[in-house]
Amino acid sequence: MLQRITICTLTLILSSTLFAQAQNFKKLPSGLEYKFLQDIKKSKKATIGSSIEIHIKTSINDSVIFNSYKLNNKKPVPAPVQKPAFNCDLQEGFAMMSVGDHAIFRAPVDSVYRNPQQRPAAAKSGDIISFDVTLVSVKTAAEIKAQNAAAQAKEGGLIKAYLKKNNLKAQKTASGLYYIITKKGTGPNAKPGQTVSMNYTGKLLDETVFDSNVLPKFGHTDPFKFPLGQGRVIKGWDEGIALLNKGSKAKLIIPSALAYGSRAMPGNANNKKGIPANSVLVFDVEMLGTEAAPKQQQAPKPVAAVSPEAEDKMIKEYIKKNKLKAVKTASGLYYVMKQVGKGPNAQKGQTVNMNYTGYLLDGSIFDSNILPKFGHVQPFSFPLGQGRVIKGWDEGVALLKTGGVAKLIIPSYLAYGSRAMPGNKNNPKGIPANSILVFDVEMLGTK
Repeated sequence: MLQRITICTLTLILSSTLFAQAQNFKKLPSGLEYKFLQDIKKSKKATIGSSIEIHIKTSINDSVIFNSYKLNNKKPVPAPVQKPAFNCDLQEGFAMMSVGDHAIFRAPVDSVYRNPQQRPAAAKSGDIISFDVTLVSVKTAAEIKAQNAAAQAKEGGLIKAYLKKNNLKAQKTASGLYYIITKKGTGPNAKPGQTVSMNYTGKLLDETVFDSNVLPKFGHTDPFKFPLGQGRVIKGWDEGIALLNKGSKAKLIIPSALAYGSRAMPGNANNKKGIPANSVLVFDVEMLGTEAAPKQQQAPKPVAAVSPEAEDKMIKEYIKKNKLKAVKTASGLYYVMKQVGKGPNAQKGQTVNMNYTGYLLDGSIFDSNILPKFGHVQPFSFPLGQGRVIKGWDEGVALLKTGGVAKLIIPSYLAYGSRAMPGNKNNPKGIPANSILVFDVEMLGTK
């Protein structure tokens, strides 16, 4: 009898304890649960559109799977505050916090990762995922706008000082680009869609040369070719080169907003400091010539689609042959995460900056922005989830964090389908109709 009473008592105590612990968490209508360990009432609040810096630790049940404090050398990681995209979205939690707050948010794994294939390896259906978040700083959308305006004003002063120091008379465009035509060319100006052939030397305002295709020490003395007006180069180049014709030379002075903005670019053996964040860039350029935009051809006759089942079998054979451990999503995309990266995954609407190399299943490379022979060695930027790239990219890149490296194996119905894509001198056969595409991708960052 005493033993039965003791067991009942322990059960009641345990049930009361668990109930009390559960009551420490409050639940939002979306289903996201939260508990503030520290609530600073009068500090600056995060709002939708602001940019925050946080320490974040992610756990599945009681197992930690990510800790930004350790992985980022005790420094906070940046994150945007956006409108929640689904129930239990952590974005809703961010918008509840103020500077100095420490909170835990939790939700069912099935709510946060609605596609089972996107779940962390440690997670299974029914598990609880929790996010331990400390908010370090907040910049509101208005402050970011004011900061950018101040930076532009400062850069304007630096550019004017540079022009005065070097006795230059430059013209300014509406975007803020300055240019000086040092030699007039012949014929019409280059037009969007044309492939332009260029010589260039790029400098910082202190005259540090960071790249050149006319100085042998940089190791690439071939003319630099790219399609004008297609976003394959920085905005200042797309605008500035359109002012030139064959044989012309110019100096372009490009504010950071038309170059790499707040992104620092890595250095090399010839320029160890690289390009610092928010740098004004100076380019001495020469247009060697242009190639006409390819004429519109009649659409090829439709090619019968390959069944998803047949493509899936081909992909599995490729994976087996190359000894890959790939994850398949509900859509049929396969991916291999080679390096996880840091911070949150890229979000729909953000501009992502990527390096990539694209292959066919036979290993033929059809495009790359890291191989000089393809003529566009610049980070590739696009707005995620807006249909600006093939469906497989919109889905696959959303699986990545900053610094993430992956291999995407994309069935044709998530790529170009029955459309054949034209080739070039580096890949004469182009992309045949119904091609499965393989991409090695790296996420450099997001905006």
